Order: sequence, then structure tokens, then C-alpha cells
Amino acid sequence: MKSNTYLLDENNFLRCVTSIANMPDKVYANGFIPDSRVPTVAIIGTRRPTLYGTKVAFDFAEALAKAGVVIVSGLAYGIDSAAHKGALAGKGTTIAVMAHGLDTIYPSGNTQLAHDIVAQGGALISSYPEGTPVHKYRFLERNQWVSGLADAVVVIEAEERSGTKATVRYALDQGKDVFAVPGPITSSRSNGPNKLIQDGAHIALSAQDILARIAPHLIATSKLPIMIDPDRKRIYAELCDVPSTTNQLFHSTGLDYGALVTALTFLEADGLVDNRAGVWHVRRYRH
Repeated sequence: MKSNTYLLDENNFLRCVTSIANMPDKVYANGFIPDSRVPTVAIIGTRRPTLYGTKVAFDFAEALAKAGVVIVSGLAYGIDSAAHKGALAGKGTTIAVMAHGLDTIYPSGNTQLAHDIVAQGGALISSYPEGTPVHKYRFLERNQWVSGLADAVVVIEAEERSGTKATVRYALDQGKDVFAVPGPITSSRSNGPNKLIQDGAHIALSAQDILARIAPHLIATSKLPIMIDPDRKRIYAELCDVPSTTNQLFHSTGLDYGALVTALTFLEADGLVDNRAGVWHVRRYRH
């Protein structure tokens, strides 16, 4: 597919990037870029996530996409891929920002994912013309676009020292909201988001936390399950850490047994958890 050229100051969706210093005045794209500005969230993180991180990235992207949010990421393995796949599962729009010319796909293992993004109405974009090869420093430049296109950046699993940190720095310089999803303190992949929270980043426990900040009007019109009940929130948080039986949840949550069973029933009805062979899990990640 031959790429199209977009001038930033002639496209309402892209125009937000023009305020960033030293950015080029055009971008190349395969696929479709929105004509108008709509709520947009960048989801980023490690290329080597845990199952927890993969699932959270997928589920957040799916829920946000269902609510009408555009999902931006970098098509890398790991969190990026999970975010793009979640947006596609949510029947929404996702944009992959590339660090090379659009005549190639990197990593090549995500070629089919790249095709699916375009086929569903999203886009692959790059500030580099066709023929520009992959080079390490271009990924840092690419990260400016990932944060620049978004209204908020969400970090899901990352080492404390990683490329994700550079994207967060760009986001803060650009005045964007930064969210982080907390993780186990025993996991090195949670060091990045946990430290961001410690330093003042917004905590994201659900897609609604993000919508409430950047697009509260979408909450009322979205189909996101609303977990106002504190018992359900507590159980869901427990299951995000480790699958458990009803009896294990009874001891770990400290809830009354009847209240526990009632909350589990509602969570299962909402599609947030399921029970397999007597063990409760958060809804499984779908490939």
C-alpha cells in the first residue's frame, strides 16, 4: 500500500503535534487518520510483559476503544501489540507510530497486526519517508509522536530504566496526563509504573479512571462496566494479582461469605471474571 502525506496544520487530528518543538510539518500514513480531533490515549510499556500486563493492556484498550477513544502505540512486541489488539477487539480505531519508512514493517512478526489495523480503519504513521531504515535513535524520536498525538499516556509494566521513561518525559514536557497501572512490588516490570505513581502520576485501575480525566462525557455513553461497589472492586483487584477459589477469596478479602458470592455473581454477569474448574480468574486475554 502506497503511503499518503498529511500536513500537520491541515488535519485537525494531527494539529496538536504542531505545538511540539522541532517536529516536522508532515507525516506519512498508510490507512486512515481521523479528520477531527477525538479523545486519544497512548498505551505503552515493556516488550516483555507478564500475563497480567498483557491482559491489562488488552482490556484497557478494548474498553477505551468501545467508548470511542483512539488508541496509539508503537507496534512493538509486548504491551504495544496487546494495546493494538485490544483496540481491534473493541471495534475501535488504533494508530501505530513507526520508527522507519512505511515500505517495511518492524518487527516483521507484527505484519499481520499492521494489516489488521489498517483494515479496521486505523493507520500506520511515520515521520520518515519510504526507504528510511530502522535505527535505534529513531525509536526515541518516534516516542515523541506517540505521546504527542495522545491526550493521555498510560504506562503498563516497564522497567524503571527503559524507553518508556523517555516517552513519559516527552508527555510531561508536552503537558499530557500520565497514568500508570500499579503492579506487584515483587515484579521488576512493575518498577516503572509504581515509581511513576510514587512521583505523582495518576493511578489507573480501570479504563473509567482515564475517561473521567480526559473525556468524562464518554462514560455515560459507553458500555463500560461500572464497578462502584467496593466489594466488587476489592475482589477484582485480588484476582488481577492471582486466580483464586471462592474459599481463598473469603480469607484474603475478609468479606462476609454471602456478600462475596453475590459480588462474584455480578462480576461474572458483567463478563469481568469467569470460573474455571472452581478457580476464579479475571476475564482471559484473547489472542
